[in-house]
Amino acid sequence: MPDEPDNTTEPQEGAEAAEGEAKKGLLSKLPIPSISLKSSPLRGMGDLWQFPSLLLAVGMIAVAISLYVQKTPTADFPGALDSVEARLEARQYTGAMEVLNGPILGNLEDPAITSLDLARFWALRADTLYLLARAEDIDLAENHKAIVDNYTVARSRYDHEPTDVQRYRLADTHLEMGAFAKAAQEAHAIGEGLAEKRREIYQAVIEHGLQAIATDADRERSFDLLARLRNDPTGTEEDRLWAVVRQSRLSIEAGYPEDALRRLLPEIQRQKTRMSPQSARLFALLGEAYSDMGLLEEARKHLELGEELLESTDPDAGRVGVLLARIERAEGQTEIARDRFRNIANRFPTHAVGVAGWLGVAETEADLDNPEAARMAYQQVILGLSDGAAVGDVT
Repeated sequence: MPDEPDNTTEPQEGAEAAEGEAKKGLLSKLPIPSISLKSSPLRGMGDLWQFPSLLLAVGMIAVAISLYVQKTPTADFPGALDSVEARLEARQYTGAMEVLNGPILGNLEDPAITSLDLARFWALRADTLYLLARAEDIDLAENHKAIVDNYTVARSRYDHEPTDVQRYRLADTHLEMGAFAKAAQEAHAIGEGLAEKRREIYQAVIEHGLQAIATDADRERSFDLLARLRNDPTGTEEDRLWAVVRQSRLSIEAGYPEDALRRLLPEIQRQKTRMSPQSARLFALLGEAYSDMGLLEEARKHLELGEELLESTDPDAGRVGVLLARIERAEGQTEIARDRFRNIANRFPTHAVGVAGWLGVAETEADLDNPEAARMAYQQVILGLSDGAAVGDVT
């Protein structure tokens, strides 16, 4: 018998030893075929049939691995975000938020998600928060902040370009937070397709600038927005007249009744009829401007005309009544003035003009030497101020 082959190997050193051990470890996982120890002469290529078979097997394994990798399911982020949009369209706001805060939020670190997907995610999250809050009448500071923060992440981090609807929602949220400058700035970028919503934001900012608590910056901003409204080609005649009335009011509040007069007189001439609520407000403002200029007779004439045309429940009618009572008091008709003031206080118990009426009652009762009646009226003024009426709206 031929000698048994010596299967022992000499120890190897360095990298060769490590490589050998690695190969040995891999080969040990494969089944060991039986090996014939008899040598036989080669008969040509027919003895090498195993090699093509092995190569074919390796190729098939590689194809199988490639197909497996290609068919491994990946997260469908665009599809998930589309489903959120569909839920928002169907007003399923809670369901939309569950998708956003569930499977999508939990996979934001997935390398398959793109910057576009992330921009859509944060913007849709803000949309959902906004719509859900409006649907459920949620007015919480932390919710408003979350809406702004989510829009901000989408824009600043992922270059999201908001739609006009999203700009309106962001501006409206700034209004809720009392950030009037930011609301106006956001509204400037709203396109003509949502011009009505843009005007809505402008009007809210302007109304704030008309309040007694408004700062000089607030009033300056309101003047600017009023100019935009007057020149807005998409606005109606009613929108333009609304702007004229507020511009005149701001001029009077700022101590420039002459400016209001110059604006109001031609506007009254433009009116097709002087028997409308719009004309009534113009007459009332004209009377107020004349009053501030010390022209009491002209003031009385226009105020009485405005009072006649305004609805008795309109706070502007109450304001006109207060001005008429002050003129009567200045002319020495103290009792008539007191009765008018009291009438206004009783008609508008929850409005600032009603508090102004109580102040007039207190002052005229003091003029008439009725200290107890004056004291009680002053108590009503204090109650009104504690309930939120601004001093400037009362005096």
